[in-house]
Amino acid sequence: VEGLFHPVRLRIAQALIKRTLTAQQLATLIPEVSQVTIYRHLQIMVEADIVQVVAEQRVRGAVERSYSIPNSQTTYVTKADVHMLDRDELRKLFNWFIGGLLVDFERYLDQPDINLVSDGVNYLQEIVYLSDEEMQEFLTQWNAQLDALSQNAPTPGRRRRLLTYAFLVDPSDIPPMMNQETDSPPPQEDEP
Repeated sequence: VEGLFHPVRLRIAQALIKRTLTAQQLATLIPEVSQVTIYRHLQIMVEADIVQVVAEQRVRGAVERSYSIPNSQTTYVTKADVHMLDRDELRKLFNWFIGGLLVDFERYLDQPDINLVSDGVNYLQEIVYLSDEEMQEFLTQWNAQLDALSQNAPTPGRRRRLLTYAFLVDPSDIPPMMNQETDSPPPQEDEP
């Protein structure tokens, strides 16, 4: 995760998911970052084996490289990564994640024609009560569905869609009141 631990590198990684792009194309997709800065971060990502150069061609005397993310790479914080990050690093990473999400939404709104309904754009926060076991079962089903969808090839009629999610535990949760009839505590033994 060290090579990803920067907002520009996170944006580059997100842009490269399931596609191959040049630095110039990346600069078009991430206009708030200069092309020189994108080149610098791409070099760091190549050295960290997060991004690979998949093609090179001569363009007006210069070498233009095309980049992609190897299929085995992930662009999120893995279980192993979490143990290496302290709270401040996790906070910073989450802020970058949210910042990237805001940029993505602004890019969507900047299009000349948008229709949230037909585009399938939605955002919401839902509250559910799950045990740890139920949460693991949900994540297993969720990941299986996402894995199946991620096998879709880019074809006419299919649009690249960003599925962004965060699963959190609500720290303000208050344990439910016990039902007097069914959940009453065991009777106390009489003291001698």
